[in-house]
Amino acid sequence: MRRSYGWARVVVKSGLIVTLLLLGSVPAHAAIAWVPASHTVCVQASSAATSQTCTLPAATTAGNDVVVGVAWENVSSSLFNVYGSGPTAYFPLYGAVCNAASECVATLVCHNCAAQTAITTTMSADTVFVTTVEEYSGVAALGITGANTASS
Repeated sequence: MRRSYGWARVVVKSGLIVTLLLLGSVPAHAAIAWVPASHTVCVQASSAATSQTCTLPAATTAGNDVVVGVAWENVSSSLFNVYGSGPTAYFPLYGAVCNAASECVATLVCHNCAAQTAITTTMSADTVFVTTVEEYSGVAALGITGANTASS
């Protein structure tokens, strides 16, 4: 007597079809990528200035994220403001820290930013500082995107 396993083939084929349908309904996300065309580093070499405008070598693309880094060596001065040339460019402070040697760094991110051609950094007092500007495409979200599952 010969057994027929036709039902097994039907189940396997149905499972494959359902899997393909489910995978086809998952939204695709672009990979995060650095956009080198707008990369720039501006050095404010004079300690007698509080503001500096960095003109980007290429305009950023609207909808991308623009990340600004600022570094300075004077704890009596702090980051006052960072703004872009675009009408809706808002650069909230993402993080800032100073070490014991009075070296400070700050990171600001404009998520889903309007197109920018320049970034202006203003400090609270005259100081030497460096501003870097980077652009990233494909960023869907900022901040904590996972759960902390560790315990102590």
